[in-house]
Amino acid sequence: MDINTIVTAAGTLVTVILTSLTSPYILSFHLKRKFQKLQYMIDAYPLLQNLETDFKDKIIEPAIQENIFFIISGFRTNYKSIPAYTELKDKLGNNFDWQIIKSAKAHLSFNELGKLYVNLTKTTIYFKKFSLCFAVLLAILGFAILVFCNYAELNTFSKYLVLYILAGMAFLLAYFVLGSITSILDAAIISKRLQNVEDNNNNNNNNNNNNNNNNNNNNNNNNNNNNNNNNNNNNNNNNM
Repeated sequence: MDINTIVTAAGTLVTVILTSLTSPYILSFHLKRKFQKLQYMIDAYPLLQNLETDFKDKIIEPAIQENIFFIISGFRTNYKSIPAYTELKDKLGNNFDWQIIKSAKAHLSFNELGKLYVNLTKTTIYFKKFSLCFAVLLAILGFAILVFCNYAELNTFSKYLVLYILAGMAFLLAYFVLGSITSILDAAIISKRLQNVEDNNNNNNNNNNNNNNNNNNNNNNNNNNNNNNNNNNNNNNNNM
């Protein structure tokens, strides 16, 4: 077994072991802190009921709403904006949760009606496309270095180490580039979903309008037939 195979296998094994060992503790710590904050808000609420009504209504209760919303969603906002975010989440449906809304928050704006919509400028879209291409090129470069290491016959371990470090840096830089546009990608996903929901609603409205028109036409035809029958009956009676 050559040295580059040993280094590759060892690096992969160490990465898997570290990820497996640390991820449960990180998740447990995050959830524990989240529930501690929520429990604190629940325990403190009865004590706040004895405060002055005006102070409680204008300061305490909005702060409680904002903090509970932050604990649940993972991001902060004004308590008056909470219904807009809740409406957006309900409108998206499917598997859309607070995490993707939090990620895309920088690209969400309010219209004159207080509704949220996705605001992606042309510059932002161009930046997303450029970053995606750059990340792909970096990933290809990293793979090319690894392939070169597998087939090249280098004399010293230090040369292999330098090449593996360069490949790792290329992959790491590609990862950070993708991470920098995650919010843009999530905002684009939300925008597409909202467009699909709007198109479906428009189609349903058109179908309902068509059905109503058909029903009205059928009713008019029935009324005309009834009128014709009545006229025929009247003519027959007159002839008799």
